[in-house]
Amino acid sequence: MELILITGCSGRIGRAIIEKYQGKNVKIVGFDIVPPKFSQPNFEYMKMDLLSDKSIGAVLQQVKDKYGTHVASFIHLAAYYSFDGGRWDLYQKLSIDATKELMELMKSEFQCEQFLFSSSMLAMEPCKSVMQPLTEESPMSDAWEYPKSKKICEEFLL
Repeated sequence: MELILITGCSGRIGRAIIEKYQGKNVKIVGFDIVPPKFSQPNFEYMKMDLLSDKSIGAVLQQVKDKYGTHVASFIHLAAYYSFDGGRWDLYQKLSIDATKELMELMKSEFQCEQFLFSSSMLAMEPCKSVMQPLTEESPMSDAWEYPKSKKICEEFLL
């Protein structure tokens, strides 16, 4: 049975991913500060506060103790965003620093086959026409804090 770890498991995308794997031969461990409002047979929730290195380390140690060190996929969905502006401190701590911490622990403490880092189209520059598709090669925006934080993460993840 393969192990999949997901941050932001209580959100819409996290839930959709967990539901997609129903009936598959996988164990999914999801992390979030808020418990999910759903339950699945192959899913386990563990509370993780991404603002705390201590919480991140302790929860990943629980995963290691219970499931071992082999991780098929780490899906990192959690991030801070606000349309009100400001709060760079939360972008720095929750989006950038937590991503670095998670990636470093996956490299040093686990045998992680895949680390998936998510973003949204809000991190991209607007298209010039409605017919122009967004791709991984599309230019990233730095017009406000959210895309700036995603751009920083992508740079150190590459």
